Amino acid sequence: MKKTIIICLFLLSVLGISSNMVLFHGMGGTGSSMLWYKDMLGINNYTYITPTYNCKNNIEQEAINMDKTDFFNQSIFIGYSQGGLIARSIMNQTTTPSVKTFITIGTPNNGTEICNINNEISYILSEAAIIVTPIIIDYQPEKPVFVNFVSSIIREISLPLRDFFNYIKTFTDIQINLDQSLLGFFPSIANAMTPTRGMQDMSNSSAYINQLRTQKMPAYNSDGERIVYGSIYGNKKGMFNIINKCVGNSAGTIVEITANVAALYYTGMGCWYTVSGGWWNILRKLTGLSYMVSGAVLFSPCQQILYDTLLIGSSESDGVVSSHSAELKSTYVQSEGFVLPKKLVDGADHIDLNSEKIKTAVKYILNAN
Repeated sequence: MKKTIIICLFLLSVLGISSNMVLFHGMGGTGSSMLWYKDMLGINNYTYITPTYNCKNNIEQEAINMDKTDFFNQSIFIGYSQGGLIARSIMNQTTTPSVKTFITIGTPNNGTEICNINNEISYILSEAAIIVTPIIIDYQPEKPVFVNFVSSIIREISLPLRDFFNYIKTFTDIQINLDQSLLGFFPSIANAMTPTRGMQDMSNSSAYINQLRTQKMPAYNSDGERIVYGSIYGNKKGMFNIINKCVGNSAGTIVEITANVAALYYTGMGCWYTVSGGWWNILRKLTGLSYMVSGAVLFSPCQQILYDTLLIGSSESDGVVSSHSAELKSTYVQSEGFVLPKKLVDGADHIDLNSEKIKTAVKYILNAN
């Protein structure tokens, strides 16, 4: 009998007991969209569980309503983007869960400003002001020719932008009645933006994020072992790159090139106004300066700065979530909790963080247990 027990213990130590790996998808995803982790990680001694939740709904309520029957079995929790918040809410609902490791990937742990409706409106209206202001104050004879040309450029930009906002529509339920006129395009988008509850919850100023800041996840699991907590983030920002990956068909590249063409034309028009028409024509000179300022801001590097400042709120991000917010801080875990420093996936944007680029970072955290 004693020999049998020893053999069983030996086999268990060699073969290990199959644990669960629970994978929480991000915005717009489904449980099946996370199944690729099994092949990507190349780890077969786990039972992979990929729950699906409604990413448009109240995050806390979705976590409460989720069937968690098979979640806790010396498990590993991995949450991508919004899925990391779902996983945090589930952990906050338990005292000593049967969880070994908890990982968030590109998760707005401290909220993200891109989900703040005020930031979105400010960004869109700022873009509108950049394009429209010089034209409004322009009373020079060359204006009709200029407006006709620039309107055609705006129409070229409008199609990929429309597709990008329609991609966001799957998250926000916005309905865009696209007005491709120069004065109506950007305000029409701004007026249409009505984020779902799921997006509102991810805003850095939401009640849900404020609640998460005060809650602390368990330090120990049901076996009395310390749970390992880790977070993974990327550092490849870029609005045009994100549009490319969300919409496809090089949409972001088209927007970038066309915006630079518009910038050159605005700058050229501004220079022409300032050097022609006589020195006494002050209004013409001021109009020219206005065109040059708008032209400078329309150039793609300045567009990136505007995107980072008004939408992301940081110059360091993965294009969606700031590096600061992606960090799972020790203050989010009870005292004595084991929280690893955030792990960088160099050269990865928010979409890349759902690819094989994260393999090394995930395995690094798993091996810390």
